[in-house]
Amino acid sequence: MATGAEAGLWTYPAYRGNGFGAHTTARWANLITDGGRTAFYSTSSENLSSQRVAERLGVPVFAWWWRLERRRS
Repeated sequence: MATGAEAGLWTYPAYRGNGFGAHTTARWANLITDGGRTAFYSTSSENLSSQRVAERLGVPVFAWWWRLERRRS
């Protein structure tokens, strides 16, 4: 059995700003942790709205993922 589960969040623009993302993510995390698993929430460094959802829910930063690319000339 898996010991963890990962989720990210995307909300249709017409529904943003209503708390649906935070509510859905919190419910998902409760289902995962109530089952004895660890919940991991993923977002990109550019997705500030998603980061605010995580912050609102008290989700700690676990890791950063960096990607470097060489400029093409």
